[in-house]
Amino acid sequence: MALSLTTSAERAPAHDERGAREGMRRVDASRAASRVSPFETRVITTPEALAELSSQWNELLQNSRANCIFLTWEWISTWISTVQPEASLLVVAICERNGRLVALAPFYRTQMRLLGLVRYRCLRVLGDDESGAEYPDVIIRDGCEVEALPLIRQALLGERRCWDCIWLPRLAGWTGARERLTGLASHGVPYCQEREHDFAAVALPATHDEYLMLLAHKRRAYIRRETRRLLGQPGAKLISAGAEDELASLLAGLFDLHRQRWQTVAEPGSFVRCPRMARFYEQFAPLALRRGWLRLHGLVVDGRLRAVQYGYAFAGSYHAMQEGYEPNESVAYGNVLRNLVFKACIAEGLVQYDFLGHYSDHKRLWRATRRVGHDVLIGRNAVRNAILFTGRVWPTGRYLRDEGRPLRKAPFRGAGGINAGSVADA
Repeated sequence: MALSLTTSAERAPAHDERGAREGMRRVDASRAASRVSPFETRVITTPEALAELSSQWNELLQNSRANCIFLTWEWISTWISTVQPEASLLVVAICERNGRLVALAPFYRTQMRLLGLVRYRCLRVLGDDESGAEYPDVIIRDGCEVEALPLIRQALLGERRCWDCIWLPRLAGWTGARERLTGLASHGVPYCQEREHDFAAVALPATHDEYLMLLAHKRRAYIRRETRRLLGQPGAKLISAGAEDELASLLAGLFDLHRQRWQTVAEPGSFVRCPRMARFYEQFAPLALRRGWLRLHGLVVDGRLRAVQYGYAFAGSYHAMQEGYEPNESVAYGNVLRNLVFKACIAEGLVQYDFLGHYSDHKRLWRATRRVGHDVLIGRNAVRNAILFTGRVWPTGRYLRDEGRPLRKAPFRGAGGINAGSVADA
């Protein structure tokens, strides 16, 4: 699709107005800024316009503190096509005048309701829902945060008729994400509340034997005994997906064993509860395999698939996404497979096994340490936000709920572009 380009303080030419209807425009704070600033700001509202950034997306990500698999172009584009094909995009891109990408705020719009009555138009980070993603962030080239963050905030204020608040759950607390995103809250975006959200990860030593020595004595003896017992049975083996034609059976096994595992506690499990998540896994797995990120392991005993663990290796870390295992109180299929995955990760040279969200007793038994992250809710200057933030209400509670429906496409701000410092209630 064609680009839409508009600037403030001057009337946009005809070809810019035509492009504005097709998903992208350029905005500047003033004519003076246009002459002096080395950056230009683009607001993107269609997948076609977003795809024009695909060739630069991962390079920018790799040169930012936000670098994680959940913000790659492959993740985002697959999520849009499988989970939210009707997503109402509101992506802010900061570029140098030569077109080099400097920053991305990859938002989409969704709708929440307070007490089932008051509507809030909410920005969230693309790829964050029904995919297993953690660690949302804005993507800013190293060394450019001071210049880029005010431009992102300014662009969002220019689109203030399209949103009320920004919901950012599960921020990493060790990458600067909290500081970057709460930095969006200032003049014109006065509301910001946060709370801790814990994560769990294991720092991997040089050898598997060293890792086992970190476990408590009884736990270590149990894991060694069960691993020897199961692998000593005829036909017992660890299998891994190394080719695309091996994915279908392992994914089917994952979905089925995951369902069996959760049925023991009268729960349906993620893939039954969220069918779009299953579709995302089916579509993203082949792409992740081709990129060298996918780690899909299964434990076969007596000729049957007894346990499956699905994860990604990215930037030196293994991210444990989902698992399923045959429920059997007398046989530790899941624990044995996890031990073998730990061993594979260490042999590969990975430095961290990331359990992702929540720190539990089970993860502690594997010697995971607690890492502190945050949930952040940000609101622009609006009467409805004064009500929301006074009560410190969160979108994860019973009072404020995400309806899970995409909003209509965001209306364009118009030829005026961004009016810095101007605030209006929608």
